[in-house]
Amino acid sequence: MARISESLPERFPVGTKYVVESRGPVVSRYVEFPDGHKVILAKRKALSCNTAASPLSADKIGSRKIGPPS
Repeated sequence: MARISESLPERFPVGTKYVVESRGPVVSRYVEFPDGHKVILAKRKALSCNTAASPLSADKIGSRKIGPPS
């Protein structure tokens, strides 16, 4: 059984899961308790990731310092 709640308990029982599901530009979230009931949380717009769009080139990799900070 799923229910929409405006407030969550201060503490959660062991075995409680926070579930995030991405469906295109929307992220659905809910909390699933060990006894099986779910609390549906507000949907959010998914954030885009720009790191995959700009791969490191060989000259950038070669200029990176490896080791302890100076």
